[in-house]
Amino acid sequence: MDLDGCSGYNSFSPGTSVFFTFPFSLIFGFLLGLLGNLLTFSVMLTLSALFVPETFAPTLLRRKAKRLQKEADALGTGEVFISKFDKIVKPRSEIIRVGMSRPFDMMFRELIVAALGIYGESQEHHCRTFR
Repeated sequence: MDLDGCSGYNSFSPGTSVFFTFPFSLIFGFLLGLLGNLLTFSVMLTLSALFVPETFAPTLLRRKAKRLQKEADALGTGEVFISKFDKIVKPRSEIIRVGMSRPFDMMFRELIVAALGIYGESQEHHCRTFR
């Protein structure tokens, strides 16, 4: 372990445990020391995919519309169910513009994103200076 805190990506790994509840941070903090960065993230991703429910609104509404459509077809009512996100048709240029500008919006409007960006850059500068 590097004493100066310049261990590359591993120096940012303990910060990811902030996003998990207390028992998860204990488990993954222990795993990080044993298994390393890549395998720990693989375990975290697998467990979150298995146990964390879907919360993305467009996906939930599409699933509900599909379920309701299947029920309506089975009953023969002739109703058509479409989620509100499927009704909206945006031009490709607007989708690209929003996708390209969103990181900059978050950097300048969200304090935590700016603080983590500054911290990460200062750590990178520190590692380059003292190597």
